Amino acid sequence: MAEASLPIEVFIKSAATSATRVPGTAVFMTTSMTGVPHALLHNLKHNKVLHERVMLLTVRIEDVPFVIVDYDIKNPGPDQAIDLTTNMDDIVALGPDHGLELRAEPRGGVPVPYIEIRKGLYARLSRPVYYKLIDLAIPGHGMMILRSRGTDQILGRVEQDNAE
Repeated sequence: MAEASLPIEVFIKSAATSATRVPGTAVFMTTSMTGVPHALLHNLKHNKVLHERVMLLTVRIEDVPFVIVDYDIKNPGPDQAIDLTTNMDDIVALGPDHGLELRAEPRGGVPVPYIEIRKGLYARLSRPVYYKLIDLAIPGHGMMILRSRGTDQILGRVEQDNAE
């Protein structure tokens, strides 16, 4: 069921001229930023007022407790060592003890690399870090491979061009 059916733009135009405004701020949680939350519509219907400031709050939850937000390369080249930094400032050495694994993205789409930070707790590579690491990777065996601490880490699959 879609949470909101009335577009925000329509609501703003209508409420600007018809609703009595009261001092203060009202916060309404919503799962969608494209329509008016039902709680806001019910509040207006029953109380016949609209606060001076109305905030729509959406909370997005990550599928894992950590996100890789930065990286550092020591000895760039074939013997490079890559350290990954999480959003909580944990530093993880990408290599034999902490390797990447591809998982299906929770919201659909292409597989995304994850890395175990510590006993059963994983981090997902942020998009900016992922794209920067892809630039460092080399194609091989239908995969994008990143070398770190003597290990090959798979960042993703390469689409084969059959047009030849």
